[in-house]
Amino acid sequence: MPHLADAQFWASAGLPGTSVVLQEVYATPNEDTLYYCGTLQLNGVSWWASNSIMRLTAQGWDTLGVVHGVVTTVVHWHDTLVVGGAFTTVNSDTMYNVAAHVNGNWLPFGVFQDLSVRRLRIIDEELYAVGSFDSVDGDTTIVGIAVRRGGAWHRVGNSVEQDDPQLLDLTSYNGSIAAIGLMGNEDGRGIMQLIDSTWQLVGPGIQGGLSGAHSIMEYQGDLYVGGQLRLGEGNAGQDIMRWDGSQFHALGLGLQRELGNTYTFSDCRAMRIHDGLLFVGGGFRYAGGIPSDGVAVWDGSQWCGVPGILTEAGGGAMSIAFYHDTLFVACGWLADGDSVNQAARFIGASYIDSCSGPLSTNSPLPLPEAERVFPNPATSVIRFTPPFSRNEQAVIVDALGRIVVSLSGRVPEFDVSAWPRGMYTVLSTKGPATRFLLQ
Repeated sequence: MPHLADAQFWASAGLPGTSVVLQEVYATPNEDTLYYCGTLQLNGVSWWASNSIMRLTAQGWDTLGVVHGVVTTVVHWHDTLVVGGAFTTVNSDTMYNVAAHVNGNWLPFGVFQDLSVRRLRIIDEELYAVGSFDSVDGDTTIVGIAVRRGGAWHRVGNSVEQDDPQLLDLTSYNGSIAAIGLMGNEDGRGIMQLIDSTWQLVGPGIQGGLSGAHSIMEYQGDLYVGGQLRLGEGNAGQDIMRWDGSQFHALGLGLQRELGNTYTFSDCRAMRIHDGLLFVGGGFRYAGGIPSDGVAVWDGSQWCGVPGILTEAGGGAMSIAFYHDTLFVACGWLADGDSVNQAARFIGASYIDSCSGPLSTNSPLPLPEAERVFPNPATSVIRFTPPFSRNEQAVIVDALGRIVVSLSGRVPEFDVSAWPRGMYTVLSTKGPATRFLLQ
């Protein structure tokens, strides 16, 4: 565990009922209303007979109808609440996977056939839906992605070149849109951009048979993609990477469940921009090599840790939103050791705990020197004093924050003679960081 919460940074959001699985937390653009959706059991009644969209306002919590199925996404579009998911009725009225709340009543908002709507997003004031549907309002050319225009749903660009595409999310990017999910062409898969009405692969796509993208966001002019992304499968970053229009880049050490472990996933499920900062959520415990449990902050050049613990009992931040400038998350059962019913709010004094330092400088981590590497400067072989213990894990990163090697167990020395000359940093799970110069 990266850091125990001696102080309390997270508390229950007060969500009524018993959560089965929460899918999304969403705040209106002016942050005056908050919604949680997913599957929820209210008043001891089975979830399919009581499942509701939960709304928080200044008057407290209330419910919005009974949805027989799962609601995965919520947006406010032109002052109308629109929800999507995998359902066929709301308040016993037939509605296929998308519904709108108008003047206190639920109304159908298109017929999305087969499977589900995964996300609703507003881009340039237009409403988009993505998911695994294979037709909308009887139009079989609308597959996986649709846009609402003139009171009807329309196809977005040419058809996605993928049998049974399953789109997970989308965002604005470079004057158009980019999307992630089960989509691709003969050159790659996983992430595509709409260019001149044609879906084109972004760079080489997502590499490896196990890796996949789960979140996407445009930030400071670049495209950020997060998910279960493994360096070992050829991706530029660990669980998160940045596209600058021509190539993907790592964000330092990226996101990790265990420091230095690039073979397993921690996942990056959520992204949200707030006060000029990119907040990300998932199942990680480290961001850029520093402790940050479930939520982390990226400012364009460095990682900053958010205090508190969300990953106990298999948890993490699966969705994030800001309500009255307070961070709310859809998470696991526990936050800082307390039961939170899968919905928590941040109560700490500051979102920022510690930061990695700019990754573009010669030293990726502005940490104090420690006399663990000898000799320093080094030329061929470095020795660790004391040697790493049997249960200790460590990584050595270069000046750009990229992992050069992962170490574990009793390693007294290491040959670095073939490495490029420059500054390196040793990060350990059981000791201070050490910088050394290879010359």
